[in-house]
Amino acid sequence: TDAISLKAILSDKSEKLNTAISTHRLSIMPMGGTGGLSYYLTMTNQLIGQAVVFIDSDEAAKQAIKKALDQHLINDKNYILCACDGMKNAEFEDAVAIDIYRQAVINEYSVDLNTGKMRNKSKIWSDKVQEVFNDCGKLWDKDVENKIKYVVASCVYKNVKNAIDETKCHVIDSLVSIIEEKL
Repeated sequence: TDAISLKAILSDKSEKLNTAISTHRLSIMPMGGTGGLSYYLTMTNQLIGQAVVFIDSDEAAKQAIKKALDQHLINDKNYILCACDGMKNAEFEDAVAIDIYRQAVINEYSVDLNTGKMRNKSKIWSDKVQEVFNDCGKLWDKDVENKIKYVVASCVYKNVKNAIDETKCHVIDSLVSIIEEKL
């Protein structure tokens, strides 16, 4: 789901990236978790050259980046953690403005995410949403989490201009610059 959002955001932020995406010179590859990062980088490096990695800023992602750096699969210039102001750990969804997907979640689940729990900077987005769902008496599991992440990605795609909460996430412009330089 992050790949859907990133494709829309990068296309909106840069005409050069939009052209590269639409002509298939730039591909956004979802990894489905950090466990396969070294594998993806090994394959990418062998087939097309060194990749640029944009990854959540949680402990698993940080360990995967460290491992990839140690194995010389990537260098310091070619990765960006999705950091959010004041958060030790963050997921991509933490960077997304809640206003663009709040109503969609209400419509789909009858759960309003506009609560103080969603502003907790000590927890990642998935953990915060799980708490809100639990408080509302709703089922929470990986399937529900993935469905909600898809709702968020769909809303980002439809509302790309306002998708990123620029008051707490400043790394997207750096990502655009790094990728543009490689093209």
